[in-house]
Amino acid sequence: QEWISTTKLGELVGVSNRTICNWIQANKFPKTSVKERKRGKGFVYRLRTAQAVKVANSLVVEENK
Repeated sequence: QEWISTTKLGELVGVSNRTICNWIQANKFPKTSVKERKRGKGFVYRLRTAQAVKVANSLVVEENK
């Protein structure tokens, strides 16, 4: 599938969906790979699967150094 949720991405790379959201808010993902949807008072994010998995994996490696 082309787009993935923060929860699914977190499961794939071994971090929480909150960590993924923090990385999104810190602009660690390219703008072209993130969609932001308003949901109630907050936002729900969807990420372009192929790009997001690559970036998230490299962030996990970076944090574990």
